[in-house]
Amino acid sequence: MGEGDGGDADALAELTSGVDKWACLNCPGGCGKTINLALNPTRRPRWSVETDIWQQPTVQPSVHQLNECGCHFWIKSGRIEWCKGGRPHEALPMTDDLPMAVDRRA
Repeated sequence: MGEGDGGDADALAELTSGVDKWACLNCPGGCGKTINLALNPTRRPRWSVETDIWQQPTVQPSVHQLNECGCHFWIKSGRIEWCKGGRPHEALPMTDDLPMAVDRRA
């Protein structure tokens, strides 16, 4: 599983219109890309987002960037947990606490 804690999921936003469609976040690997995760159950691949009582998201399954960044991580309770070998050199420091927000739009 993880190589350790990598900070909070940076500004995870769930974009909805009656049905959850996308979860969007800035890549914690340092490449500057926006990661868009499909939440629609009819799409493949797809992810699910659950929030706890503090509105901290947990995303299933893991997120694996297939671009030059190549980072691979889990989001659990609003925190980034790096998969073994999935943390790029440019990644945010392990101790960074990033702002996190969940935005539900109808």
